[in-house]
Amino acid sequence: MCPSTGNSRASSFERAGMRRCASWWWPMGQGAEVPGASYLPCNPLGVAVAAFAIVRAGAMPVAQPERTKAQPIRLARQTHFGEHSTEATSSRPMLAPWQVSLAMRTMRGKLGSAISISEVASLCRLSVCYFVRAFTNTVGVAPYAWFVQQRIVRAKRLLSDSDLSLVQVALECGFSDQAHFTKAFGKASGITPARWRRQICTSCGS
Repeated sequence: MCPSTGNSRASSFERAGMRRCASWWWPMGQGAEVPGASYLPCNPLGVAVAAFAIVRAGAMPVAQPERTKAQPIRLARQTHFGEHSTEATSSRPMLAPWQVSLAMRTMRGKLGSAISISEVASLCRLSVCYFVRAFTNTVGVAPYAWFVQQRIVRAKRLLSDSDLSLVQVALECGFSDQAHFTKAFGKASGITPARWRRQICTSCGS
C-alpha cells in the first residue's frame, strides 16, 4: 500500500502496531523481516530507498558465500596432486613438487631407451594432456624436450670422459642411430658431436 494515500491511513497503520520506514510499513519488532506483499510501496523509488536504508542499517545482511564441506577436500587435492583452482589458473596447470621429482627421475632412468610420456603421466596420476601442460608450465619446457636435453647432457659426458665412438654414444643415449644423434646434438648445441669432442680434447690438452 502506498504511504501517500493520506494521514488517515498512516494513523491506522500506527494504531495497528506498524512502523514506517521510507516508503513502506511493517509490524513493530520485525525489523529484519521483509514486509508482506500488502505493505510493499507503490513507488519504485521508494522501494530502492527503503532497501538501501535496511541494508545500510544492518537489518538485512548481505548473504556471504557458504564454505562447503567439499572445499577442504579440494584444497588437499590441489596440494597433493598439483591441481589448481579452475577460476584462477585453468589455463596454467602446475605440477606438485613430488610430481616434478618423480617425472624427472623416471625420465632420467630411461635415457638409454624409449620413453612413454603417457607412462610418466600415469605415475603422476594425471592425464597425458594435463601432464604435458603442467610440466611445461612448471619446468619451462615440454617433457619430451626436457628428456632429449638430458640425453644430450649424458652424451656430452660420454664424449668427454670416454673413448666410445659416436655410434656407441648414440646408442648409449637412446638414439636410433648416429644420424639421429648428430641431428639432435646439433640442434641443442649448434655444432656436431664430433666437432664438440675435438674442441673439448683441444681445451683439455692445452
